[in-house]
Amino acid sequence: MLIKTKFYSMLLDDVTGSLLSFHNGKKEFIHKTSPPSSIFTLRIRDDKGNPADITCFDSRKTSVRSEVTDQSRDIIVVISYENLAGLPISIIIHILCKKSEPFTFWDLSIQNLSDYFVDCIDFPNVIVPNDLVATGGTSRILWSGMEGALIDDMELRENSW
Repeated sequence: MLIKTKFYSMLLDDVTGSLLSFHNGKKEFIHKTSPPSSIFTLRIRDDKGNPADITCFDSRKTSVRSEVTDQSRDIIVVISYENLAGLPISIIIHILCKKSEPFTFWDLSIQNLSDYFVDCIDFPNVIVPNDLVATGGTSRILWSGMEGALIDDMELRENSW
């Protein structure tokens, strides 16, 4: 599914909902991987604390569709995942793409009727090209760890623990 505004184009996989491309007309912000990365990772745990990771590829039924709002003509992408990993777990993702703004607004809701508890959700999973300042690029990543940190060298960040 291709979403285009005057600010960007965003390409989502029609089958899985994975983010394939986000481009502002000058620069691609998504690193191409094969296969594409999942748009989310859900970590669940059983009653003994054993973890299991579930991704969009574990969905038994997936729907990717878009709606146009009446007045503003904004686009809302709705991606639903049902029966994740054969469990009674469903996820719905909404992506609001405003025509008048260069931003997208993402949210995820989950319904968990399984005996597992939700440990954490990584969302949205985005892999960016390594064109950070330390490698000669101009980009930085705002990482939410430690009350927020501006990352310009991924090697330092990945190997600092």
